[in-house]
Amino acid sequence: MSRVLPTKINEPVTQQPASVEKPGVEQGEQPVAVPTTPLIATPISPRQRRQITAAISRTQGNQHLQRMIASLQRHTSEAIKEPENAIQRHTAEAIEEPENAIQRLVIQRTLDDDLTRAMDGIGTDEEAIWSAIDSHPTERQGILNDARIMARLRDELDREDMAKTLLKLGAPLADQIDNAISGAGTDDTALWTAIGAALADQKRLVLQNATLMRNLRDDLSQEDAGRAMRELGASLTEQIYAATQGAGTEEQEIFDAIGVAPADQKRAALGDRALMAALADDLNQAEMLQALELLGASLADRLNMAMDGIGTDEDSIYTIVGAANEAQRLEIRNNTPLMVRLRDELTQSEMLRVMRSLASSVADRIDVALDGWGADDPAILALLNDATPDELLQIKENTALVARLQSEMAEATYANVCTTLGLPLPGAEATDAGTGDTGAEPNASVEPNASVEPPNASTTDPAAPDEPQTLVGKVSAALDAVPANPAGAVTAITAATPAERATVRETSALRDRLYAALTQAELLSVMTLLEVPIGTRLSALLDRSATSADLRAHITAATPAEKQAVLNDSALLARLIEAAGAADRDALMNALGDTLNNRIDQALLDSPTTSAIWTLIRAADAAARPPVVTNSELMGRIASAFTAYEYWQTRLLLEYGTEAAFPAAATTLVTALAGTPSYASIRATLSALSDSDLTVAKTLVGLREFLPTLVTAEELMTVNRMLDQGLIDEEAIDNDWNETLQVDQDSGPGLNFAAQTFTGNRGFDVAYYRDHVQVVVRIAFTHPLWDRQAAADKPALVAAWETNIEAGWDNVKSLRNAQRTLPIRIDMVPDAGSAHHTVNIDSRLDAQWPEYNTGNWCYRATAYASVQNTAPLHEFGHMLGNPDEYNLSAVDYQATVGSTAAGDVAAGTASQNGPDPAGVSAFTNTTSLMGSGGTIEPRHLNYFVNWINSHRRAGEPAYALV
Repeated sequence: MSRVLPTKINEPVTQQPASVEKPGVEQGEQPVAVPTTPLIATPISPRQRRQITAAISRTQGNQHLQRMIASLQRHTSEAIKEPENAIQRHTAEAIEEPENAIQRLVIQRTLDDDLTRAMDGIGTDEEAIWSAIDSHPTERQGILNDARIMARLRDELDREDMAKTLLKLGAPLADQIDNAISGAGTDDTALWTAIGAALADQKRLVLQNATLMRNLRDDLSQEDAGRAMRELGASLTEQIYAATQGAGTEEQEIFDAIGVAPADQKRAALGDRALMAALADDLNQAEMLQALELLGASLADRLNMAMDGIGTDEDSIYTIVGAANEAQRLEIRNNTPLMVRLRDELTQSEMLRVMRSLASSVADRIDVALDGWGADDPAILALLNDATPDELLQIKENTALVARLQSEMAEATYANVCTTLGLPLPGAEATDAGTGDTGAEPNASVEPNASVEPPNASTTDPAAPDEPQTLVGKVSAALDAVPANPAGAVTAITAATPAERATVRETSALRDRLYAALTQAELLSVMTLLEVPIGTRLSALLDRSATSADLRAHITAATPAEKQAVLNDSALLARLIEAAGAADRDALMNALGDTLNNRIDQALLDSPTTSAIWTLIRAADAAARPPVVTNSELMGRIASAFTAYEYWQTRLLLEYGTEAAFPAAATTLVTALAGTPSYASIRATLSALSDSDLTVAKTLVGLREFLPTLVTAEELMTVNRMLDQGLIDEEAIDNDWNETLQVDQDSGPGLNFAAQTFTGNRGFDVAYYRDHVQVVVRIAFTHPLWDRQAAADKPALVAAWETNIEAGWDNVKSLRNAQRTLPIRIDMVPDAGSAHHTVNIDSRLDAQWPEYNTGNWCYRATAYASVQNTAPLHEFGHMLGNPDEYNLSAVDYQATVGSTAAGDVAAGTASQNGPDPAGVSAFTNTTSLMGSGGTIEPRHLNYFVNWINSHRRAGEPAYALV
């Protein structure tokens, strides 16, 4: 068996110390009982060497071992089942037993190994990376969850190659998009390929990633951003934001997106006040009108838009009102603030044209004809000529309107009006007393309306006033009384029919007189009787400076349809929001049933607090929250307003509704990650999570975006491994150990033992995972520059050594407590990363003990021909910290093996060499791999029992080796 040197074992030494003269074989060292897969040695032909090299390819899977065994059979005269050829270092049963067969689980070349090898050395073998991924379909998710190797892939590959790698790995669409848009420019091919191949659930995750959605809009052209939104299935809101951000605006993109959007998305976009404001900022008046029409906006909003901006778009107003149906015309006529604004914005003739299209009352149209720079007498007379008898009677009894006609029209024209209405001519008594000349000729082109009855006697008799026949007249008379009699007007309206009430509702001047005379309670009662729409009712209350409580009470009593009508009237909403003020605004909007998006957006306009935002979210129902999550613009504003921790809590509330609904993992992490938690405390928290809580935590909304704000990039890799791979704790082990062997001191006959101390190094990374303990030993293999044989043999040698070592040491034992069983997985990683050990490959034939040692593997040495296959496993045992179990004093034997040298079958049979003349004997365990046998004993893995028990979670039972 090989010997360690009196120096650190992993330091290559190529020359035997002068004090050692006899090779170990001559001292009676026995070959291991069970050699492993044969290595390339002198007797093996070049053809066989090529076969073995091909067989151990990392992409061959389980078949590589079979081919190596077949190669062994081809050049040996003994069957593989014979003991010296059987692979049974840790079992007493034959290799053909299924439970002891070297299966793929034990010695498989993992995808991690293959990727690491492809990235090692000079340059990176991209094709090898992709081939490895194709060959390991079941391990791809594990690679995606391994932050360390993913980081290395990103460092080694350019963006195009990384895109292909991510696609082959089945990486989340979010990661693929992030890769495609990172760096200079965008990898268009990768972007569209990734989106096109993604499943619907992956697209939904992207749509919920506010940061990524904003990056897409920022990094892509508006045209490409629009395409990305469409292919992702983004909402109309997101598509509009994509088309409006950046340089300029893609108007046609907006129109096309609206045109094909479903009705519910149009309503959602239309109801998003922040979106509509952004759209209005980017589109001109005509474009905005087109967008509103496509969205199905209310006529009120479209008409208001036609009057916004610089100037008024009269043609659009004509088009809108001209295409309105009767219900829509009634809606506009009853919208008092809108009609007032139209009268303010349009000229007299323009307004009359609009009112004609709206079928406004004759009284209202006459009112408009009296506005402006003088009365439009021809228009008034024409209106009267076309009026019905009922309409003429209502005008006649509308005393305020008649008084206005008389004061603003020319006397002669007014005389024609009197004749048409059946009113006494002005100055009739003066005419009778004088010449009868009124001083003005009646307009000959306007004929009196013959359908109107002439005034009766009482009409001209002040002592016998005529009783009003219409409701308009009754209300007018009540208001004309001195003092005014509003109660009488209310009584008349209460007793009237719905048709009669409509005449008052649509006579704006009279209606305004009536409203001004009533108390607020009377006003609301009358408006209800008149069937005035809620928008007009609220406008009237706003005109009276009603309290927010009064406005809210009125809204609360409204029907759902009425509330929606208010929400559809942006001008009215703006007035309500202003009137309510910050203190009462949300209560009022909540009463209206405003969207959570709008309410959060409004709250962000002030000095936002998490308390205000969280209160809104807690009170919202489950259906109201998802639209907030998928509104990346709004989520961005929330993120900007608060800390990363507060933003994460907001996301959790949007997911679950209330803190009480949080899963246990979320509650634990919210508490633990508050303030400025240390890296150690974060790890302790994740370690302490139960397995079920960890399952929740790894997919907990927002956690992955929040964690990078707490730890460094390197620390984040470990934190992600704790989440994704179940890491509990890990440690890099690097410590020296000593052993004392009995060495024969001369070359003459007989024995002359002297104790000699040697130093080895225990070096590896060990990690405690929830389902296994992982030990990684990285070995750097070198060779002297002049050793061409070693250089040529190295690739096959290293691959075979890796196979043999892992087949022997990996998954031999497990650690078990009452809660779980953890197999000890041992991975030898050649020539990768920062090596724990360095091995010099030496092709000399004449190497003697202890020239073959942990730091020098003399694979062709004649003196070691019988143990060439197990020597690397023995040296690997030293790297794990196991001392030699040969040439030991009785005391050292018991300390090392754990039993006396004399006949302890449980520890293996011990052979005795000596005693020498001084009575010193050297004992060797003939069963153990660390002695002269081939068995890996439980004691060889005892270190990991002690290690895990010192790294257990609080309250976890102790582990034992099984």
